[in-house]
Amino acid sequence: MRLHLAWITRKKLFVAPLVLLVLLLAVAACGSDSDTSQAQNAIEAERMEAEAAAMEDEKMEAEAMAMEEEKMAAEAMAMEEEKMEAEAMAMKEAEAMAMDEEKKEAEAMATKEAEAMAMEEEKKEAEAMAMKAGASLKLDLSGVEPLANGYHYEGWAIIGSRSNGPTATNEESAIMQLNKNLALAAAVAVSVVLAAACGSSESAATTVPTATQAPPAGSSDAANESRVGAYGSGSAAYGVAAATQEPTATPPPLSATKFAVADVDRKVGGTVGDRAPEFGGIDAWINGGPLTMAGLRGSVVLIDFWTYTCINCINTYPFLKDMQAKYADKGLVIVGVHSPEFEFEKSYENVVAATIKDDLVWTMAQYNDFITWRRYDNRYWPSEFLIDKDGVVRYTHIGEGAYAETEIAIQELLAEIGS
Repeated sequence: MRLHLAWITRKKLFVAPLVLLVLLLAVAACGSDSDTSQAQNAIEAERMEAEAAAMEDEKMEAEAMAMEEEKMAAEAMAMEEEKMEAEAMAMKEAEAMAMDEEKKEAEAMATKEAEAMAMEEEKKEAEAMAMKAGASLKLDLSGVEPLANGYHYEGWAIIGSRSNGPTATNEESAIMQLNKNLALAAAVAVSVVLAAACGSSESAATTVPTATQAPPAGSSDAANESRVGAYGSGSAAYGVAAATQEPTATPPPLSATKFAVADVDRKVGGTVGDRAPEFGGIDAWINGGPLTMAGLRGSVVLIDFWTYTCINCINTYPFLKDMQAKYADKGLVIVGVHSPEFEFEKSYENVVAATIKDDLVWTMAQYNDFITWRRYDNRYWPSEFLIDKDGVVRYTHIGEGAYAETEIAIQELLAEIGS
């Protein structure tokens, strides 16, 4: 053994195996380091990939949130703009409606002012004509007394006290009717003059007739108070004052004057003494109907021209309801003729709703073409025409008021039919 080691040492045979061992150990160490490095590299690569994926996810989430916020902001702006546009449109519509209302009010005011001016002109013309006619006929107008609320006409055939004469509350209608009656008197006077020129001896004793006749001789004032004449009206129509020449004979009773003119000789119209016109142009009837003036003969008829937004018409509702309750079962027939002033009042449904809301139970005629209005020569809201059992206009009234006077007229005409 020693020999061998010495020999090996001497021969340096141990160097090669030692070197080989060292190489093997180095190779093994290198292989182990290489595997460890690869594993670490793989782990590091996975970590970096995970971090990259996480960063990408965060980036995508951030972008999605940013996009959502932008979308919400855009929607909010769009909604705000729509709101502003809607508000602007609403303001424009409100301004347009206000302008339209102002325009309508201005037009209505202009129309009323024009009507008032026309009425004033007609009044002046009627007064001038009445003065000329009175001067030319030399009529005795001493019975005409001006009052604060109208005129007293002594002895005229309309409802009122014989001692003071009836009271007229509508000056314009008084003047218009006076003008008509003065014209009638003028025509009669001309006829008398012509008859006299022809040599008629009887004509010389003829008197100019008045619109009414005096009460019979011997009758008391009390018995003749509040009498309804054939050509008179409580507040809107008037007779003719007596001529200066005194009658040569005792005049007939006042009640006989209503038969002085035959029906065939009466004109058709809305003036007291006229035959009442027939209803015309009626589109629909409410609370009954259809009605005709011919079919209403034998009854006392109160025709009321109205429209449901007219404040003056509305103020007459209590009176009309009272008359309906008191006299409908005694022969009075109230007929409301709805005559629209504005476009929306032309609706049948609106008129029906108004009658229901205000509990208007009498018969209503609904129309929009004003045929009946024109047949009665009417110009006002409200206007009442009282018609007797024979179909003759006996009383008219314009506007509110004169309720007691109108009721007396109704009672007088109902008395003529025995109610």
